[in-house]
Amino acid sequence: MTQGEKGEIAMSRVAQLTGAKDRAALNELLKSDKWMATTYGGAALEKYLTPARNIIANKTKLAQDLSLGYMAIISNGDVYQDALDHGASKREAAMLALGSTVGMFSVDKYLGLGEMFYDPA
Repeated sequence: MTQGEKGEIAMSRVAQLTGAKDRAALNELLKSDKWMATTYGGAALEKYLTPARNIIANKTKLAQDLSLGYMAIISNGDVYQDALDHGASKREAAMLALGSTVGMFSVDKYLGLGEMFYDPA
């Protein structure tokens, strides 16, 4: 079986699923909103769009958490040096700075205060 024959078989199957009679009709159908209402379009949307939306949601959540973490680190950058200046040991100052950063991240994330800083777009 040649590539051309395989292509024609595939085209005939797509035509059966979508109702398009030829390539021009298929291209016109794919460009319009009618494609989503076809059996083929609905199956394609269900199969590919839902997982894509889940991936995007997970990536967006990761980006939000990273931005909150960055904001907490930058906001607490002076805590270590301030603790050393007030007589804390390096270990105590590090633990204080880490706790302060984690606390700020947690407050921003779980109380929703960090959402004030997100671009709504």
